[in-house]
Amino acid sequence: MLRFVQIENFRMLAAHHVVLAPMQLLAGPNGSGKTTFFHALRFLSSLQRDGGVAAAVRELTPSFFDLCFDRERPIAFAMGLEVARPDEKPAALRYEVEVGVDPRGGGRVQVLRENLYLLPGPEPTELSGRSGTPLHPILHDEPPRGWLRLLWKTHEGGIATETSTPAISSPSVWARGAPR
Repeated sequence: MLRFVQIENFRMLAAHHVVLAPMQLLAGPNGSGKTTFFHALRFLSSLQRDGGVAAAVRELTPSFFDLCFDRERPIAFAMGLEVARPDEKPAALRYEVEVGVDPRGGGRVQVLRENLYLLPGPEPTELSGRSGTPLHPILHDEPPRGWLRLLWKTHEGGIATETSTPAISSPSVWARGAPR
């Protein structure tokens, strides 16, 4: 189940955090970001399919920069997931991704950073201070205490995993990792 979505620099959503319930109604006046929110989910989904970033961009617009609130910054997303496991409590996962222009030059749009974390329990979905302000930053260079980084990628390329200890002590281990 999708628990929350954080969006940064995507179209009109400069920085936004949406907590989701099993049944959700999205309502608001014209121009408030409802369609943009669904386009953000579509973009995230498209990133995971064959074709990668280029295909995800083409589904929404001819130019990556049309997707950016600020053309000088990358787009970033985080989402909290609850995944059912047989005979165990659901696993809490956090997926983070940043898409932008390759900092090494050439103007190629690509995934700059990507992380998948196993959390010790459900990630808090409460908002801090004012409405819409996320409790955590969208991207983490290092996992917070108690989070287990299962997979990550940087703009240098390649996906890395940590392999020193099993990530989940269950009948089906989905990844290997070491607690931080």
